[in-house]
Amino acid sequence: MSEIDEVSVSDIIDIRPRVSSYNVEENSRSPFEFLSKSFSNNSSRYVFASDESFNISYSYYLPRIDRVFLSKDGVFQISKGEANEVPSLPPNILNAIEVATVELPAYLCNIDEANITLRQYKRYTMSDIESLENRISNLEYYTTLSLLEVEASSIEVRDATTGLNRFKSGFYVDDFSTTSGQKKVTLLKNFIDIENSSLRPAAHTTEIDLIMGTQSGLGVGEIAFAANDFRFDNNLLTDGLRRTGQLLTLDYEEVEEIVQDKSTKVVDVSAYSSSFFGGSVELYPSSDIWIDQVTVSMRLVAVQTGEVLLTAEATKTIASHKTGADVFRFLDMSTMAFEVESGVASNEPVNYAVRTAIEFCLLEILKLGDKDGLWKIKYY
Repeated sequence: MSEIDEVSVSDIIDIRPRVSSYNVEENSRSPFEFLSKSFSNNSSRYVFASDESFNISYSYYLPRIDRVFLSKDGVFQISKGEANEVPSLPPNILNAIEVATVELPAYLCNIDEANITLRQYKRYTMSDIESLENRISNLEYYTTLSLLEVEASSIEVRDATTGLNRFKSGFYVDDFSTTSGQKKVTLLKNFIDIENSSLRPAAHTTEIDLIMGTQSGLGVGEIAFAANDFRFDNNLLTDGLRRTGQLLTLDYEEVEEIVQDKSTKVVDVSAYSSSFFGGSVELYPSSDIWIDQVTVSMRLVAVQTGEVLLTAEATKTIASHKTGADVFRFLDMSTMAFEVESGVASNEPVNYAVRTAIEFCLLEILKLGDKDGLWKIKYY
């Protein structure tokens, strides 16, 4: 019985006196007499009356919080908390994942009154991780910009006349992803690294052929031989190496694994109608690189005196590259032969190189004249 007239028995205090069980004995009082009643079972012999007070002691249940865990072996485990008026979470179970939290109220008579809260875990897919990575990258990017803006705003630029800090009307930011924001009135002397978004000094790039160093190579070995053919020169500078065509490996010895000194002869069924002999010719090298240079010399001459005031000179390299292949085959079939030749050549425009050299000389003349006091360059 959990309820009396729809009232839970846990909310009722029973103050009725309770006597011990009556045992029928000879020469004993009647069970209906008051003096025959025994109140030894923690009960008072006095009944509850109006306008009277009484002291009682009682115990009651407290709420509790439990946690459900799932171990790595697939076993559910319960971590029980301590009953308290303000219950707290029990400790974790090692090597287990939390599944749910169960809040048990006091005087739990129906399991539906228990509050079960399932633990929610975020299941990340590779797409979610990629999205998080992009968001973190954007956060780092704009945080860096904010720090740069704060640093730029704290810089004091004093006025030369008043000595006051000049007012800043804005900030110019360049992420070095393109040169579109740079003034191209003069020749640019910087390069943009688009991949790393960084600015670096301009560099001059050229190209040369690499040849294998030999003792007979011109300018390489001790004994120079101008007519030396590097394709077939195996007199290498270092011992312990072997050259096979254009392949350079460690020196080795060839050992016969299987020797077959018996062979069969091939006999054509119709030897005179299908005889074939073929061959090929390989040209070396397969590519050629040459470099031309354009030199421009510019002088500033005084018209009245003929004196050479300023002189500037610039040299621009014109790089060219050619790749080709030539195959020649001859057939012993009515002495027929054919040859196939193909190749690709690329050259830097000469007019572009000349214009670049002229522009460089003109800029040098302007800077030298400004330095010598012949004129003054006004910057905007």
